[in-house]
Amino acid sequence: PPRRRPFTAASAVAAEPSASTVTVGARAGQLGNGGGRLRLPLHVYASGQGPARRFDMSSEAERIEIYEIVLTDGTAEDVCRYVNREELLRLCPRLWLPPYVRQVWEPRLGVLAS
Repeated sequence: PPRRRPFTAASAVAAEPSASTVTVGARAGQLGNGGGRLRLPLHVYASGQGPARRFDMSSEAERIEIYEIVLTDGTAEDVCRYVNREELLRLCPRLWLPPYVRQVWEPRLGVLAS
């Protein structure tokens, strides 16, 4: 059978907004404001040090950077794995996301439009 391409913001620009629903994680451990260090996989973050870079989760600036990276370059599965809904709601006004990313994720997440 043909391989399905993963859903990403870039691949879904022309997609119907209601065609897919993504459930954003609500668990406190998913990139919430706790401490610890996190490495993103190469398919999500390939710039600079790539997966060798560890993000400091106690730093709000680094959590913002991770959310921007995951929402822009990650798949729907990555968003479910790495994005915490409550933290996304809190950080949303400070996220810099390209218009095409907002266009794709606003209707799917129901949290970015504000």
